[in-house]
Order: sequence, then C-alpha cells, then structure tokens
Amino acid sequence: MKIEVNYTVLVLALTQLCTSISYGQEELFFRNWEAPEVQQYIDEGIEKYRKGDAIIRITDASGQPIAGVKLDVHQIKHEFLFGSNLFVLGQLETDALNQKYEQRFKNLFNFATLPFYWRELEPQQGRYRFGEDAEFIWRRPAPTPLVEWCKANGIATKGHALLYPKTAFMPDWTERTSWSKFKPQVENHLKQLAVNYGNDITMWDVANEEIPRMERYYEQFHQLPDPEEYLPWIFREADSLFPDSVPLLYNDGTRDVHNKLDKYMTLMRHVKNSGAKLGGLGIQFHVGDGLYGGEIFPPQKLIDAYNQLGELSVPMYITEITINGSKENLKSQAEAVRNVYRLWFATKEMKGITWWNLADGTAFGKENEAFGGLLDEQMNPKPAYVALDQLINHEWRTVFEAKTDKNGEVKFRGFHGLYEITVHYKGETKKTRLDVASDKIYSRKSWVLD
Repeated sequence: MKIEVNYTVLVLALTQLCTSISYGQEELFFRNWEAPEVQQYIDEGIEKYRKGDAIIRITDASGQPIAGVKLDVHQIKHEFLFGSNLFVLGQLETDALNQKYEQRFKNLFNFATLPFYWRELEPQQGRYRFGEDAEFIWRRPAPTPLVEWCKANGIATKGHALLYPKTAFMPDWTERTSWSKFKPQVENHLKQLAVNYGNDITMWDVANEEIPRMERYYEQFHQLPDPEEYLPWIFREADSLFPDSVPLLYNDGTRDVHNKLDKYMTLMRHVKNSGAKLGGLGIQFHVGDGLYGGEIFPPQKLIDAYNQLGELSVPMYITEITINGSKENLKSQAEAVRNVYRLWFATKEMKGITWWNLADGTAFGKENEAFGGLLDEQMNPKPAYVALDQLINHEWRTVFEAKTDKNGEVKFRGFHGLYEITVHYKGETKKTRLDVASDKIYSRKSWVLD
C-alpha cells in the first residue's frame, strides 16, 4: 500500500504540537508558582526576614511623653539591594535616550554593577582607562565617571570583576600559558584597582565562573592553578588590599549553581576553611526561554537550593538575570519577574538582586536575542519593569500616618531601610530620620519637641 504524505500539513501539525507543548510548559511553570505552599513560604519569608520592628517616641523637654502628635512615616530607601549593571551609562545614541535610561535606573535601583573587564580597562600595559578622557568602548565605559554618578545619586556599587581570566576578556599582552609569569601581572592589577577604587566600590566580584573553567572551557581561560588553590589565594590577596567593610564575592553561572549545588558548596566551603574572607555567594540567573520548562527551575528547586546554600551562613546575591522578554513573551516575562523576585526577597540569606541588562539592545552579542531588558530599545518600560516597580516602590515600601499614644510612642513593623519622619506639632512640621535595620531587634528614635 502506498502512503502519500502532505508535507505542508505535516509541518503545520508539528508546529502546532510544539507550540502547544511550549504553552503547556509555561502554564505548568506558573501553576507551580501558584501553589499555596509556595505562596505561603514567600509571604512568611518576606514578613520574617525583610521587616523590622521600630518605635518612635516623642517627648517634651522635661522627658514627658506627648500624646496625639501626628506623624507621617515614609520609607525613602531600601536596605536590600536592588540593582542592574550600569554598562551603558551615557553610551546611548542621543541625550534623550541617555536621560531616560538614567531616570528609569534611579527609579528602581539603589545598586549598580560596574564593568572592570581587564581587556578594556588596560588595553595597553600600564595605561588604564579609568577617567573621563578614556576612548569610547561600547559597554565598557571608564569606571570613574560611573562611580561619581553613583555617589551623586546614592547608589551602591559592585565591581565586576577583580579577575575574570577568560582569554576573550583579557588584554592581549597578558601571559596566557604560564601561571608563574601571569601571577605578578594579576598582583599588580589588583593593587591598581585597590589604590584607585578601594574606598569607592561597595563590594567586588573577586572571581567569576570557575566551575565552567574547570569542567567545560578550560582551554578558553588563561593558565591558572586549580580552583582549590587559586580561589583561596585570590580571596586572601583581595582581603589584604581592600577595606574590611567591602564584601568579597564569588560569582558563578545559573546551572553551575542550581544544578551542581554540591560542587558549588564544596568549593565555597574550601574557600571558607582556607581562612579566606568569603563575603558573598554570587548566583546568576540567565535563563532565556528555559525558564518556562517547569522541570528546570520550578520554585521548589530554587527554595531547596537556597536553603542548602544558607547552611554556609554567607550572604547570597542574585548577580545577573536574563529572562526572555520578546514581544511574544512580554506578559510572561512580567509574571516571571514578579515570581522570582518575590521568592528571592523572601530568602533569609539573600541581600541583593541584580538584573543584568536594563534595556533591550544593550546586552553582549547574541545575548540580545533574548530581549532580556526591562526596557525596550527606546528606554520605555516593558510590563516586567512595571511589575518590578510595583514591588520595589509600592508593595515593599512602608508609608503610613499615625498619632502617638499615651506613652508618646508610635510602634510599627516596616521594611528594612531608611525612613523620613515628618512630625506635625503646634502648627509646625519638623523632619527627622530613622534607620530600620535588619541587625537590630528594635530600631528606636526618641525626639524631644520644644
């Protein structure tokens, strides 16, 4: 019997089948997030770990409490770090686009990752591109103007990275095949960064993507010792050069953390046990389209991973995020952003979350194909940006009015951060500030009114 095949119909049928599977995976992914136990975990974690108790007490000059004083309490800054990389500050085509980029950045973020890739930072040996007079290189602006912009806008900074010795990101003049010759070059480089930025950068990625180096891409990196030797060495070296107040992070890839957790934890335990100061665990989350396959990163997988990492008692940071935001995925990107940010914000040891490329068209090479920006190429907010704005500036920001009780006090529980308090008394208004800090059982403010 002869069977005739209509290939057009067959291809169409297969396309529809693949599409239905894709939609099915996405539906499964979001259904997992809607599970009552997941939402309960997130709600309880946010309430327990992201809020603190505070007391404001108003008295007269003799120390007697004043009842009935009206207070406007407004959180003006988060303690938790919400950020993005700042790789294209001032680099867009027009002044209008640059201004919109800056405004959108400041509206959401109190934290910025700055580029310290050695290749563009010191393209010629001994000639660093630190200052405003540095030549233009896309996504690699000179760091000093970025540092000054962040200072002027109250934005904390992270340097990325002290050393990322993937050969494609390294100066051509550095030694590639001899650790004994490369090591003094590294030592000098670290000293230069410490001298120029030791008091200005809030934290550093000290090392980056060592698991991929030792497992898959060894030939793509400069010659280094095995991570068990190299990581303790570079952390001790950085610790000797940078202030004690500056956290030193190790950063690694999405699947190299979540899917190879035992290896990641073994490496981090080794660094800690060596006596090196490990100040933070950096966790990437570049997922592209893979997010919607519920079997890859369902919420329970993330919860289990972060609970296990919490056993190290080291602060955690989500350091790089890309979630597909093409026109077909705008709604699902926004939903995914809301889901994962809420889970990360609920995680006990988590201290910060960094989106990677704020706007479409500002990523590295083919990474632009994911349309992973929160803004489109005209710097207009996508639904994911709106979702994040709703979380950071509304749901997670404490604002209220109250009157002091008979003890002259207003007690409240609010999100950790800096508060401005406006006191209305005898027809006048006065302002003060209160820091509701995560390291305090109670944050207190006593204020004497004349």
